[in-house]
Amino acid sequence: MAENEQISMPTMIVVLQIGVILLLVSAALIVWRKHSRSQPVRPETEPGPESGPDREPDENEQLRRAIAESIEVEKERQMIENALKNEENENEVVVEEVAPISFPDLTSAGNCHDECNGGCTESSSATSCFACKHLTQTLRNKGGSGFKCVQKCDDTYYLDGDKCKMCSSHCHTCTKAEVCETCPGSMLLIDVDNLPHYDHGKCVESCPPGLIADYETNLVQARCIWRKDLCGEGYYINSIGKCDICDSSCKTCSGPGPMSCDVCSNGYGKGSIGYCRPCCTQGSNTKDYHCEDCSKPQALRNYDESTGFFASFLWVIFVVFLSTGCVLAVCQCFKSNQKHSSIDYTPLPHYNAVNDKVNLGCDDEDSEDDTPRI
Repeated sequence: MAENEQISMPTMIVVLQIGVILLLVSAALIVWRKHSRSQPVRPETEPGPESGPDREPDENEQLRRAIAESIEVEKERQMIENALKNEENENEVVVEEVAPISFPDLTSAGNCHDECNGGCTESSSATSCFACKHLTQTLRNKGGSGFKCVQKCDDTYYLDGDKCKMCSSHCHTCTKAEVCETCPGSMLLIDVDNLPHYDHGKCVESCPPGLIADYETNLVQARCIWRKDLCGEGYYINSIGKCDICDSSCKTCSGPGPMSCDVCSNGYGKGSIGYCRPCCTQGSNTKDYHCEDCSKPQALRNYDESTGFFASFLWVIFVVFLSTGCVLAVCQCFKSNQKHSSIDYTPLPHYNAVNDKVNLGCDDEDSEDDTPRI
């Protein structure tokens, strides 16, 4: 029984040691998670999707994965399109647009079109002018070799200087050859010019992953937009898909309350505490956590916050090692005491005057048989 107690006591100490280490590591992880949540969102680098506080973390992860997958798919598609374009360019004959030429020495047919300038070869024809008053538009059915004079560009054309050039066949109207402004039929227009990995200005049948369809804000053209842009600045999408106003301390937000601010309103800051608080007035105490010291630049406040976090993390690590050392020292002392207490000291030889015998120390106490009976 004594041997079992000697074995179980160190085991309990080791279990206690492991429990202390796990508790301290959990505290370090909690500190790290609070710090990561307090970091401001940087849309230009990780415009990731905005979600309210009711949203589960796995939905954000799925959205990020969908965006990453769409980026890879778009890269592959671009590579395939570039390869096909290069192959087409090798096989096709490049037709340059012919600018209109004036013919001052030629005799005009008379009764020229209103857009003609300097005469024409055929009466009332905008395609027979010597020169144009306003704009020159290439003719699609002649492969760009012909032109007509117009006052403004027709649909499927875009203005480039004083010329109307053809849009892509996928566009109804456009601002550049491959950047559509409106789409034919019921197609959706990708409208995310601040996200380069999407094809801004492209007409698609359905929105790619990471974008949502917007049929309300623009009645002329349905669009694929970033989810955050659906409500606009100062609003967020709630759990039922409606737009709610942000907290007064937030300029932009992902949910209700000051803890969900992406960018603070003027007069607020969140450099050290993780949510937007009013900036401290001159002479007020910046250490009482009732206001934010906005006198420092945001980058410097972020640096101070990061430094404080790592200092706290190092302090937790130090406490873990110190506690581990203390527990090991206690265990060592306990084992040493157990070792000393289990030493069997052999009695020295002695003379027993009762039975007139000498005990050499090898026997136990004198037996009753050796004691004379009265």
